[in-house]
Amino acid sequence: MITQMVVDDSRDLLYTLSSKSTIRTFHMKANAVLELTITKPFSQTLTSLSHMYSQSDLLSPSMSIVSISAVTRKEASKIHLVATTSSGCRLFMSATSSYYSASSNVPTSMQIQHVKFPPTDTSAPQQGQQSTSNSVTPYANTSSRNLSSKALSPTRTAVRYAPGYFLCFVSPRPETDVLFVSGPDSGRIARPQDIPGSSRYAELGMWLNLGSRAEDIGLASAPFAAAQNPIGFGNELAVQYDRSTSEIVILTNTGIHTLRRRRLVDIFAAALRVGGDDGLDGEVRKFIRLYGRGETASTALAVACGQGLDVTSDSRVAKILDPEVLEQARKVFIEHGGKPQFNENSIVDQSLPSVDLVRPSPRHEGLSLYVSRLVRSIWKAPIALEQVSSVGGLIVTSVVTMNKLQEISESLSTLKEFLETNKSFIEGLAGPDALSSVTTRHEEVSLQAEHRALHALVVLIHNIIEGIAFVLVLYDEKIEEILQSLQNDTRQQVRNLTYEGLFSTEHGKALAKELVKAIVNRNIASGSNVETIADALRRRCGSFCSADDVVIFKSQELVKRASEVGTETEASREYLNESLRSFKGVAESLSMEQLQWAVEQYVALQFYAGAIQLCLVKAQESDRGNQALSWIQDGRPEPDNRIGAFEARKRCYNLVHEVIMSLERAKREMPDMADGHYMINARRREEASQEIDGSEDEVFQTDLYDWHLAKGEPDRLLE
Repeated sequence: MITQMVVDDSRDLLYTLSSKSTIRTFHMKANAVLELTITKPFSQTLTSLSHMYSQSDLLSPSMSIVSISAVTRKEASKIHLVATTSSGCRLFMSATSSYYSASSNVPTSMQIQHVKFPPTDTSAPQQGQQSTSNSVTPYANTSSRNLSSKALSPTRTAVRYAPGYFLCFVSPRPETDVLFVSGPDSGRIARPQDIPGSSRYAELGMWLNLGSRAEDIGLASAPFAAAQNPIGFGNELAVQYDRSTSEIVILTNTGIHTLRRRRLVDIFAAALRVGGDDGLDGEVRKFIRLYGRGETASTALAVACGQGLDVTSDSRVAKILDPEVLEQARKVFIEHGGKPQFNENSIVDQSLPSVDLVRPSPRHEGLSLYVSRLVRSIWKAPIALEQVSSVGGLIVTSVVTMNKLQEISESLSTLKEFLETNKSFIEGLAGPDALSSVTTRHEEVSLQAEHRALHALVVLIHNIIEGIAFVLVLYDEKIEEILQSLQNDTRQQVRNLTYEGLFSTEHGKALAKELVKAIVNRNIASGSNVETIADALRRRCGSFCSADDVVIFKSQELVKRASEVGTETEASREYLNESLRSFKGVAESLSMEQLQWAVEQYVALQFYAGAIQLCLVKAQESDRGNQALSWIQDGRPEPDNRIGAFEARKRCYNLVHEVIMSLERAKREMPDMADGHYMINARRREEASQEIDGSEDEVFQTDLYDWHLAKGEPDRLLE
């Protein structure tokens, strides 16, 4: 008789367990066809176990298999099934295909790869007694395994959930279950080689007296998956700040029990609040011994920034914000963060800077871990995803929800504030004053390397906060119109832009500035108040929109207003003069694209003198050292480093040439005199000529001379 059926959709397999402990594997084929591929009788299972553990009474013929749980492909590549025996042992089994199998994906045999034995009897309930201990204790913490522990006998049923949550229901007496719950200790699994005698698959476990009989068990949260492949799938530490923790619901004949997975940060926060048998310092030292100084620093930093959670007396999940706990966590991060290490054995190439031979402190490692875990879910995600609507329109959506971005930004802002408040106490952030305490050259170099490493992280944190703020502003605008206004190559680059690129590359920052320009141009075109959006961008993401950028945007808006009121009005001239003063004040920050736009607008509004004046100011700002003039006076030698300065000026002068040609066309089209009156157009052309003739820019006058000669206009030189 079949007692249990389990489906593994990732491998298209169906497992069944019979009342005689026989396991069968079926391949789920198309058209709802099941093909029996493996039959594993209980006798074969016992034979395999006798070869592996011949001395254990827990694996005798008197036991039986009470439950099975499938392990998906993305969780493990070699383990397919976990079977639990009535003695509480877990059998990790793999289903393999034959070399001669027609389909390599269909398994044909099943083998036992590993056996996990029950915990020792020290905290297990005795027969006829009820356990009241809900404390979490290490399980399988030593290299020697107890092959005869009766702690989980008799096991009535068991359930396993990814990435290894094990719920074993022990029935010491009829109609009553005592629950043993265990889960992987990711911190110790990540570094077993550093802990002498540790188990490769370390777990934490606890006993819970249900006082009744369990009827059903189920997940109340999304299935756990830190990654979509076996590498990193079970890394709970990586996602403890990024995803909601797992919850399991148990239905009994008297009520419902909810079990919530406790994260490492929650355990550490509770240890700081309650202490322990060894006191606070003892708990910290124990944490360092088990998980390493870097992980301890990362966890303490998370607690100090308010990441710790606990269940209150009224069964609510709340943050641990007790000032005493936060202060203890702050002290652990500062006092137990370790020191940088100078590795003299690495000195092979004397040309390497000595700071490159320093390994940053575990405190730096902890800060890196915390930041990376906060942003890991968005790091490789694109900032925008373009799709086509059902009616053929463009839809731009965010892969990451706005709420998620805001949560990350708030956590990083709290971290930034913590580092700023405590920088005088943190070695490497304390500034030059910390050098007064060093006694050797190696200590000085180590401190410099630590400062460089920590400062780089502080800068990255700032960039991420600003980058997220920029994305939030971007989605507050009509992002579809903004992207459509970009040139095709820029738009394609935006499609490929990830949060990593936006946060950490110059190319990403340049693309963000292009998007800022598009946002402002759209607001200018629609007649909206540019000052409001520009100031908001500057406050929230100054790296993408500096104070100079705000001035440029306001100047562009003034030009737009001048065109709206008409070229012949006094208001138009006031707007243009004000925009010119603003543009000249930030000429160094003007891009060639912005300069060309301003010149084209000025010419269209017959503000020729302003266009020429702006170009000459920009040329001077691009070459403050006057290297172009010295290069000309030296006979224009090649190659020469000063050529770049001349080329930068030449691009500005070329725009002046275009203004001069526009003046000539206007002169041909409009006479200087009409009805005996001097025309205003003629006066504006005269103002432009005065700007050209009165310029003291020798490089410009030389370039103008060469330009007229190249055009075959020697008469203009005489003028």
